[in-house]
Amino acid sequence: RGQNMSEFECQDIIPDSELSETISRLQNLGNDKDRMRTMKQLVRSSSFTCAQACKLLSVCQFSGSGVEAAVLLFSKCVDKESWEIMLDAFRFQEEKDELTLRVGGVLEIE
Repeated sequence: RGQNMSEFECQDIIPDSELSETISRLQNLGNDKDRMRTMKQLVRSSSFTCAQACKLLSVCQFSGSGVEAAVLLFSKCVDKESWEIMLDAFRFQEEKDELTLRVGGVLEIE
């Protein structure tokens, strides 16, 4: 499922080193509110592949706000057609269904 990063280079995709630093920072935050604040700051300045978004979501144990974080990250994904990769970050079918509903609806409009 890996993406060739060169095809996206012109779109300010977060470099792997910065992604790794951000993942470490998210792991050290104590609550969802701080994690979401960090995600929002990240989204303002960076774009992502869906695989990178999945990595960010996988290290965060959002209680109830994971889908919100996924939708936020999806808004800056350069390969929106690969959004289903992000489903791998969720354990519960209910969350996967909600993300599918919210992201799938956006894709149908575009």
